[in-house]
Formats: sequence, structure tokens, C-alpha cells
Amino acid sequence: MCKIDISYANFMLANERKNLSPESMRYYRENVSRFIRWLDTVGVYKAQKINAKLVDDYFAFLLRTVPNRTSVNTYMRAVRRYVNYLAEQKLIRPIKTEPLKDKYKIKSTFDMPEVERILKAVDPSDDTSVIMLLLLACGIRSRSLRELCVNDIHIDDRYIEIRHTKNGEPLCLPISDDVAIVLRQYIAYHARHGLMFANKHGNMFNRRSLARRINTRLRKLGIPEHKSGVHIFRHTFGKIMSMNACPTTVLQRWFGHSDIRITQRYIDLYGNDLKNTMAMLPTSGFTFA
Repeated sequence: MCKIDISYANFMLANERKNLSPESMRYYRENVSRFIRWLDTVGVYKAQKINAKLVDDYFAFLLRTVPNRTSVNTYMRAVRRYVNYLAEQKLIRPIKTEPLKDKYKIKSTFDMPEVERILKAVDPSDDTSVIMLLLLACGIRSRSLRELCVNDIHIDDRYIEIRHTKNGEPLCLPISDDVAIVLRQYIAYHARHGLMFANKHGNMFNRRSLARRINTRLRKLGIPEHKSGVHIFRHTFGKIMSMNACPTTVLQRWFGHSDIRITQRYIDLYGNDLKNTMAMLPTSGFTFA
């Protein structure tokens, strides 16, 4: 029999070997530990004792004690990964769990005039404007951008190398000629050698400080307060790519999504399928004088 704490340690080691991001490691640590603490309250100390009924009981416990359905799904997604790992190690039989159906909230994005305002303000001597340009150009996550180094920018070959991703898989993302020109001038202007973007002390931005800097700039550009943060650039990237008929599998590669269903949401929301049926509408011949 394998003790729960040993199986958990091995699970986390397996995640570490996959080179998962610190955020992902923290997510599994917090949410699987929560499940293990609950197992302790019901007297389960061996991994082999985990079965479908126990997982269902834990699901029911979360539904009684956690008011937010999105949070319940977040907690259970980590548990599913843990029990799948146990099944892969032949410690338990496979357990199938289904997430709660929850309303998907449409994320805020920039509209095209706002995108144009951001792009018109790009100045190679100004790091904040170059950061926003790169976020729009590639749709990368905050951490990937914050850890980006000058050596990761392959200007002559027109791509950037994203070494640190959420799922641990590196990405090589193309950049346009104009973006390459800006990046070349930015690197020359700042005489950068280590980090591509650094705070006033020469260190890597943390997530909050980068978001604050971007939000301050967005307000100066007249963009409303509800459109804030770093991730809105990623959502805008996905929206525009979907509206321009980017294939789902290609967009998945841009985003580095391990699950294509996440990518499919952008296509479902912003794809041209509905727009292409405009001529079929009962009001297609309607004109307003």
C-alpha cells in the first residue's frame, strides 16, 4: 500500500519534471493538498483506497461548502489530474469525473479603435509601449513576457522563443517585419543584454507591478478602467485571430493550449460562421431611409 503523502510527493515531482510553471505548481499544491486534508478527515490514508465514490463525496462536500461553482471546478480540476496520475501509476482504477456546467463569461477585449490607439503610441524608447505591442503581436501570458530575454528575440529570423509557458512546452512565435524593427530599435536604445524588460532596479517585473504599469498607460490612452491588466491583450489577440478566420488548431499553437476546447471558445464567440449567414436573415433586404 502506498501512503497518500508519498503518492502526493511523487505526483508533484512528476509535475516538476514536466517543467510546469511556478503558478501551475502552486495550483496543484494548494488544491490537491485540500483534497488530501479532506481524505484525512474521512480516515483515508492510502492511495489505493481512493475510488469513484470518495471523489464523488468530495465533490458533494465542495458543493456544500464552496458557494462559487467556478471555484468548485477549479478545485476539482486539480483532483482529476491527481487521480489520473494515480491511475497511470496503476495504484487505482481510472475514475471519470465531469465538471459542473457553469456559465462562460465573455472576457473584456479591446475594440479595434482602442487597438489602433495602442499601436499608434508605440515608441521604441518607451518600454511600456513596446510591452503592449508585443502582447498584441503574440498573445503571450504575463509570465512568459516577464521572463523574456534579449537572446530569445530572433530578429533576423523573425520569431521569438517563449521558453517558459504554463504547460512547460516551449513556443516559437513569428513576428512581423514592423514588430521586428521596433524590437531591434528598443534593444539598441536600452542596450539590453539580460532581461528584455526590467524594472528600475534592473530586476524582473512581478505580475502586479507589470499590470499597474500597463493600466496606468491604458488610462492615459483614454481606455476605460474595466479594460485592464495583461490578460486582456491575450483575449484581444484571440478575438482578432478568430474574426480573421484563423484555424482552431493554428490558434491553439499560438496560445500554447494543451486542450483545444479552450481555444475553441474564441472561435465559437468571434468566428465568422454566423456573420457569413447575414444574407440569409429575414432582414437581409431591409434598408432604413
